[in-house]
Amino acid sequence: MTQSGAQAFHEPAGRRYFFDYTTLCKLRKEGLTVAQVGDERARELIRKAGKLINRVTNSWFIPIESTERVSVRTAGGCPIIHLDNMVPILEVRSLQVDNAGGLETEVGFTNVGPAITDIPSSSFRINDRFIRIIANHEENIGGYLFTKSSKFSTGYRHIIVKGTFGHVERRVFSDTGEIKYSTTTTTAVNNDDTIISVNDASGFKERDVIILRSGAAGTTFGCHAIIIEINGTDLTVDPIVITPGQTLPSGSTVITYGQVPEEVEEACVRIVYKNRFGLASSKSEQSALRSRLIGE
Repeated sequence: MTQSGAQAFHEPAGRRYFFDYTTLCKLRKEGLTVAQVGDERARELIRKAGKLINRVTNSWFIPIESTERVSVRTAGGCPIIHLDNMVPILEVRSLQVDNAGGLETEVGFTNVGPAITDIPSSSFRINDRFIRIIANHEENIGGYLFTKSSKFSTGYRHIIVKGTFGHVERRVFSDTGEIKYSTTTTTAVNNDDTIISVNDASGFKERDVIILRSGAAGTTFGCHAIIIEINGTDLTVDPIVITPGQTLPSGSTVITYGQVPEEVEEACVRIVYKNRFGLASSKSEQSALRSRLIGE
């Protein structure tokens, strides 16, 4: 994870997100009883803890689908693109240049990410935290196809990147190096549901962060949850948070890129305990938290 100092938290673009880095089930297993704090209040504390973790690390630790404006700079003789706070790039769906206020043709990708090779019709190598643009080449190098990309000149926030970003404990989901696992729901998902029924749960593990969405990424409503238990094709999660009145229909997509980093989840639990018992984190404690979570 990258050192980000004490700068202000860079919020993901788009809608408001909940940063739940642990579950109510985890808190109960750690000994926080209902008598000490009820379920609703416990979830509020989880979200407050998530906001604190984001603020002190200037990062986030779940996969977020968003559209970001980024700058191009030169490193090692090649232009590179990265988010302002160097949050890892999990997947890129498209790039577009804002050239003096005029948008150039959007370059789209399909299933592109750090573990994917042989990328057709692209000029970019996707690394963990940045996109390296290979200029003035048109050849296959190490399984990647590079083409000319001189139009991506250095500049400030003139590149529009659509993709999925976030620090997660990633894993490879297949022998071909898939960067994510996805399936679809077999029943509708409503607010406060605790069971998600899917067509195939073989690629999921407990503690996986899942994204649920209806429609194409970035175009329709979606939400996050953490898997507590897997029984056949049923995923048990903390109650799903969906805007009242909205429903994710049967056939909606369920995706995981991995899990909340274990050290982040443990930090979230500790912060909840401190907030519950009035032990507000001091500046020195926040500094120690930042060092622990963003140190390589």
